[in-house]
Amino acid sequence: MRVIHCGIAGDLPGGMAQVVNEYLSWTVAGLEQGYLLTTKGKRDPLSPLRSARAASAIVAMRRARARTLLIFHISERGSFLREGLLLLLARWLGFRCIAQVHGANFDQFAARYPKFVGYILRKASRTLVLSERSRRAAFHLGIDALRVNNPVWVPQENDVGGKEEIVLFCGEVSLRKGVDVLLDAWSRLREVGDWKLIVVGPGQLPMSGFFPDGIENVGALSHESAMEVCARASIAILPSRDEALPMFILEAMARRCAVISTPVGQIDSVLADGCGIIVPVGDAVATATALQRLIDSDKLRRELGDSARRKVIAEYSSDVVSARLVSIWREVLGER
Repeated sequence: MRVIHCGIAGDLPGGMAQVVNEYLSWTVAGLEQGYLLTTKGKRDPLSPLRSARAASAIVAMRRARARTLLIFHISERGSFLREGLLLLLARWLGFRCIAQVHGANFDQFAARYPKFVGYILRKASRTLVLSERSRRAAFHLGIDALRVNNPVWVPQENDVGGKEEIVLFCGEVSLRKGVDVLLDAWSRLREVGDWKLIVVGPGQLPMSGFFPDGIENVGALSHESAMEVCARASIAILPSRDEALPMFILEAMARRCAVISTPVGQIDSVLADGCGIIVPVGDAVATATALQRLIDSDKLRRELGDSARRKVIAEYSSDVVSARLVSIWREVLGER
């Protein structure tokens, strides 16, 4: 069986790229994987050219369509149009295809363009989603989507490293990710001692003068470098206003960080059962209170971090997720 992922992959910003990268790292008997790059992310001026090259590659693969499964990693807006049109081409050529929906605002996009979204997804052999909200949005369009978990690579215990007095935010530096709430919360802390806040990610907010003294804004890093910081961090924070299933949360849990986040997408279920702290969206006071609790308590940080790592290993590790996903892939392709 040959599986080709269409969308974004490689060492590029964004959780979708990291999900695809994790798929590509799997070694499964009888399975060959590859990818077709259609974009390098938001505002990529070469996306139309990359999509045209992907379309040409799909046409060239048509003789092998009986053993080839194409998975289109779809978000909203331009991504849905771009990957959706490629999915239509692939189906017209006789490929079996999976549409995998990643976007945090897919439900809003589907409600705004129900005919277009429904038409594209009904053409797919199967639709996979990451959140219950996206599953319900697909259901309203008459599509019985399957909810799947994002896979995460879990480092060995001795690779997690000694924890330092670091609070880490990793993601797009934007209002959607709640960076304004985080900075407001940090300014409200009573006493931080030697603790420091490190902000990692590409920025959409004005950088000059935005970050107060004592906050380390390092900008975008390679995924490997970001995970090195994550392994050293004691606390991970993502006060997002909108998400599906953010990879940073899972990666931080795998590295035994105590996590603070908001009840959007699947985050509340991921952090349930003592695996993290949930704070209301946009609430800087509650966020500051949660941060202060963790900064002040070694015991609480250790308990949350240990519970988080155990949960990721049991439910989100690549070993667990790959077994289910590869079974779905084989079923769609007719190889049981």
